[in-house]
Amino acid sequence: MLPQILNHLQSLKNKTKTMKKLFLSIVTVLITASLFSQAAPGLFKYQAVIRDAAGAVKVSTAAKVDVVILKGAADGDIVLSETHNTTTNAYGLVTLNIGSVDAANFAKINWAMGPYFITIIVNDVEMGTSQLLSVPYALYAEKANVPGVMGPKGDKGDSGEGGGGQVGLSDSILLKGANGKVYALKVDGTGALSVAESSLPTVTDIDGFTYHQIVIGNQVWLKENLRTTKFNDGTPILIADKATWAGLVADTVTPAMGILHDSVYYNWQVANTPNKNPCPAGFRVPSKAEWGVLAAFAGGTLNGDATAWENCASKLKSVAAGGTDDFGFKGELLGARDGGSGGYNLGWGIARWWARGSRNFGGKDKATEVGLWSGNENLSVGAWYWNGGENIRCVKGELVYDADGNDYTTVKIGNQTWLKENLRATKFNDGTPILNAQTNAQWLALIADTTTAAYSFREDTLKNVGAFYNWQAANTPGKNPCPSGFHVPTRDEFNTLANFVGGNYVTDWGGQWQGAGTKLKSVAAGGTDDYGFSAEILGSRDGDGSTYHLDWTIARFWANGPRNYGGMDKATEIGFGLTWNDMGIGTWYYNGGHNIRCVK
Repeated sequence: MLPQILNHLQSLKNKTKTMKKLFLSIVTVLITASLFSQAAPGLFKYQAVIRDAAGAVKVSTAAKVDVVILKGAADGDIVLSETHNTTTNAYGLVTLNIGSVDAANFAKINWAMGPYFITIIVNDVEMGTSQLLSVPYALYAEKANVPGVMGPKGDKGDSGEGGGGQVGLSDSILLKGANGKVYALKVDGTGALSVAESSLPTVTDIDGFTYHQIVIGNQVWLKENLRTTKFNDGTPILIADKATWAGLVADTVTPAMGILHDSVYYNWQVANTPNKNPCPAGFRVPSKAEWGVLAAFAGGTLNGDATAWENCASKLKSVAAGGTDDFGFKGELLGARDGGSGGYNLGWGIARWWARGSRNFGGKDKATEVGLWSGNENLSVGAWYWNGGENIRCVKGELVYDADGNDYTTVKIGNQTWLKENLRATKFNDGTPILNAQTNAQWLALIADTTTAAYSFREDTLKNVGAFYNWQAANTPGKNPCPSGFHVPTRDEFNTLANFVGGNYVTDWGGQWQGAGTKLKSVAAGGTDDYGFSAEILGSRDGDGSTYHLDWTIARFWANGPRNYGGMDKATEIGFGLTWNDMGIGTWYYNGGHNIRCVK
């Protein structure tokens, strides 16, 4: 796209509709256009008939067509601009594969975050801007993170290296609308498209119980409470009668369940046993934060003392429970099981679900739960006895585990998969311990030690937001602190992340990707968290162990790389600041303490 054309487009933002109409009335080329489905992976097709001012078709004529895609409004930000030099055919038709010229920026467009608008410029004459109402459906489905319907088995393909292939087709694509509902885009025998509200495929647990999926915002939940009697690796969960349940009152490790009136009640251990997942494959027990995402989408606001998301309960409760069930979540008020007697308290008018998280809640031997109450508009968040029995509702997403059994959720950003949380491991993934240098004296003793891997933590942060590690923990040869399949990222891998989210690399202050910080920081850290990376501002530990420098309002992560950086006895770090828009790269003392975020 020529600079003058871009400048022209920007100037259009300040012009009135009258001026635009006048401009269009004197142009010498007219254009009619239609959008078609995908032209090739990552592209979509645009066709137009070009005519002169008298309406005559311009046949076999060279044409320069500039395509500009804008986000949010007709005068919004430009997300793509590319020039196509083409020639009309015998019917005056030009066919463009949009995205073929500037494939890198085209791939960054998140079609689910529209609306998007398209401006066409022919031979330097602007033809107008219109909304992309027919979004490139296959691209949107990819971004929506909603699985398509499995199509019929196709013909056997040619054998490739390592085995034969299969070609499959699908007669529909499932899309998620802004209202959270799912729609099926179908094509009939004539090629005509139709859209109708649809459902996701059902999900089956290891016992063969079937569940329906429901899309709520950017999450996919199971519509029914869990009923399984086994973890999804086949390990049985103890089915405990009243006496057996009462006998577990001081047992902190045995997963147990009870069944009453077709409802299943689990103790906290079922939801939180390390390396064990009771949910169907591809789903997990939700964390408190994930319950909060659900509540926020339903219009809830976390109150001042963080005990409830207010004004959202009706939308999540079933009609039978007194709600409007706007999203199909169907929250039923099934009570809970007592932790001491093993009896069922069904008359409480409450729904109670376990959240994934520590048993130690606010210094008390209780665990995190969420609940809906009869006659109350809040989704409550609080603590309950870990040996009590509550329901479990599963949310879509895999869990990975470190050598300690700590679980982590993941997020796919571009072609990379990152842990969404900072590392909390106290061992390398082969079981080798990492030294706990908790006190200032223990950390100070390592100030000149270039080989010993160490970690420390503040008691209130380890289980929630991660440990602080020295450089050796991230870089000991042959040792990996990350969960199996993941590793400490290199500078190049951080660079790939920053480029994908649109960061502009400059060398100021040692190097930084402008704009990337805002998109990768959590909302609490002053970011927009567009991709779910959720970087938290936690400071770092000083090399002599004297302080955590929590007042520095910065997030600091180790990168995998040599300790000798630019001739200095320092190592590579990546940082986010509370007030920065950028993601920076620099150096820090190898004996300092930073967080680790893992990638695969």
